Amino acid sequence: MINFRYHVVSLTSVFLALTIGLVLGTAALNGPILNNLNDRVSSLSKSKDQLRDQVGELETAVDQHGDYTRQLAPSLLRGELANRSVVLVSAFNPESDDREGVVNMLKAGGARITGSLRINDRYLDPATDESLHDLASRRVPAGVQLPDTGEGAQTASVVLAAVLTKSSVSSEDRTTTLQAFTELGVLTPEGKIDGPADSVVFLFGATPTQRDAGDKTKTALTAVKSFSTVTPNIVAAAPSAGGGANPIAAIRGDGAAKAKVSTADGLSRAEGQLITAMALIGKFEGNTGHYGTGAGATAQVPKLT
Repeated sequence: MINFRYHVVSLTSVFLALTIGLVLGTAALNGPILNNLNDRVSSLSKSKDQLRDQVGELETAVDQHGDYTRQLAPSLLRGELANRSVVLVSAFNPESDDREGVVNMLKAGGARITGSLRINDRYLDPATDESLHDLASRRVPAGVQLPDTGEGAQTASVVLAAVLTKSSVSSEDRTTTLQAFTELGVLTPEGKIDGPADSVVFLFGATPTQRDAGDKTKTALTAVKSFSTVTPNIVAAAPSAGGGANPIAAIRGDGAAKAKVSTADGLSRAEGQLITAMALIGKFEGNTGHYGTGAGATAQVPKLT
């Protein structure tokens, strides 16, 4: 009969053999494994350097393409915006370089910039709707017909569009109304508004991703549509047309807005900024289109007559 001591000795022998085997196997394989790992690390390092060089070359090519586009812009725009005036309205924090690029393109076309203002998140927040409606109802310029929906963002946007674009609005009314919007915390003028403009360019930042982004984008769409009931010459531009709460996608997906407001994606690139100015020329020619390479674009660039 096999006793308990035999079992202990047998198990000890097995574990000892396994340990010796592991040690010997590790020692035998240690060299090839380390060499293989070193080779792979060296290869990955070289690939990283190559990719970094390629990225640098692509960035240089983009910069050169942007410079070429900016140099070409005056010839393409041909002063078609001479004797035209534009007010810039921004939302969702567009980059200052994007705004400056659009301003330069508009000026290259001969346009006069009457001013720039920023619609704050508070303006776009549905929780502010009642306050907006109350303020707008008390600041109606003479000759302006307010919508009867009772919607604050819609009412306020009609009033705002009127004071920014209607020559019938006095300079005093324009100043006091914009000041009232500013004091409510829904608007931030970026410098002086120098008289009425005969067109509006909306500039949007990157697609918002906050929890309430969808609601705020819906309000932004309401603002753009309301502006279009006051003045026909409106263009909206953003870096892209993608994302669940993208304002350009919202305009392109809304039948009424799509028919009245021209859009441009690619705002962060020089060609997108040029397309924005070209789209505005098209509006003055009576054409509405949606330009760029994003979803919903009907052409990459406008065709000017």
